[in-house]
Amino acid sequence: MEAVLEESCKSSAGMKVAADGTIRLPAGCELLTKLYANHGVRIRMVRRQKIPTVRQLIDQLSRKHDQMLADELEARFRPRSR
Repeated sequence: MEAVLEESCKSSAGMKVAADGTIRLPAGCELLTKLYANHGVRIRMVRRQKIPTVRQLIDQLSRKHDQMLADELEARFRPRSR
């Protein structure tokens, strides 16, 4: 498979095949276009996670802290069974 990829890409230097079988192609590679045009192959693109804003991080950490505090208080005041 790597030989086919190398032929389809102008420079195979940026192409990487991971251990799990995923393939990372360089930006100038036209392999996806050729596969889709010639064979109607559907490619599933992996979505990159959106980088959170500082405000979102603060809100996320605040919610996590509140949850941890609630869990700690619940554990402290929970009747102990013997």
